[in-house]
Amino acid sequence: MLECRTVTTAEEIRALEEPWRALALRSPSASVFLTWEWINAWCEVYADRCRLHCLTAWDERGELCGIAPLAFGGGPPLPAGCLGFISSGTRSWGVYMDFLVAPERPEEVLRALLSHWAAEPKGRKTLWLVRMEADSPLLALLPQVVAPLGLNLTICPDRPCVRGPLPASVDEFVAAMPSKSQRKRLRRYERKLEEEGLELKIRSFSREPDIAPLLEALAAHKGARAEHFAVGSNFADPAFARCLGDFIRRLQAQDWFVGLMGEINGLPVATRIGAVYRGKLYSYLASFDERYAEHGLAHLLLLPFVGEGIARGATQMDFMSGDQSHKTAYLAGRGQTVTVIVCDSSLLGQWPLLKLLSSRALRHTAKRLLKRERASSE
Repeated sequence: MLECRTVTTAEEIRALEEPWRALALRSPSASVFLTWEWINAWCEVYADRCRLHCLTAWDERGELCGIAPLAFGGGPPLPAGCLGFISSGTRSWGVYMDFLVAPERPEEVLRALLSHWAAEPKGRKTLWLVRMEADSPLLALLPQVVAPLGLNLTICPDRPCVRGPLPASVDEFVAAMPSKSQRKRLRRYERKLEEEGLELKIRSFSREPDIAPLLEALAAHKGARAEHFAVGSNFADPAFARCLGDFIRRLQAQDWFVGLMGEINGLPVATRIGAVYRGKLYSYLASFDERYAEHGLAHLLLLPFVGEGIARGATQMDFMSGDQSHKTAYLAGRGQTVTVIVCDSSLLGQWPLLKLLSSRALRHTAKRLLKRERASSE
């Protein structure tokens, strides 16, 4: 018989460090954003803004065997008042979220966590689970778990992502790129720097304890063109910078962090950050100086980044959200995140879902009418 408890304070999250870490290393759904390092960094900064409501399951031996890292949201993409994954309703960086469960009994643990949530005091009950990976092993279990509890389940496609295997060297990575034109483009970028007398120096922060210059460079590039949907403005938020700084330091302590900065004439012009966790290299172009866009800084910074990941034993690479063409030029694999909505059968409980579906229908209708109007004008 599993025992479930609700965690509502950052102090309780802090106390779960060792059992959380052990479970994350075993759970089949774990990503770097489900580690205690990320969740604790988020709670230290944002727990007072979004009401923490993390569910935990403990087995007969008193060992942690399941976690639903949840919080009540206060803003997009998590509707106010709904319960969703930690970091969903704040301007922060949690990209892949999920439940953590012991691999020996995933369905039992998932059922215990959701039953515990469903049995809580009456009120509008809606789980708004943003950014679950479409290939999560727990996604297929959710219908079997939710139906006996009398709950409704809806799965909506969310953001695409680009990922793929990593070879044993950077040269093999370049040779295996699906786009031949990209290989020519890389050589052209290098020639352009030489012709203009510019030297790109790349500095690694992967193991450096002082990350202040890296964070300052990210803040300086706020609002510049970025690959990820929110990072440009997020770095202007002191709370986010504090959260990210704490996360990076914890990743460095575990030797998981990979961070590079490109400098021209001693000035930072591009930054790429990520992590190697459980054999996967997470890659994220945090910022770059738009004045050097024609010099391909993001691309020239990627190859040494891949090299660091391979040296750490990474066998997979994940560009995370976004299927931009420059990403697909390097990796051919595609992934998808989804939004999972679990609600009770009452009209009040289904209201957030009805609101989402109606807004999507309105957007679809508007696009259809606009397309028709353009066709008629031509």
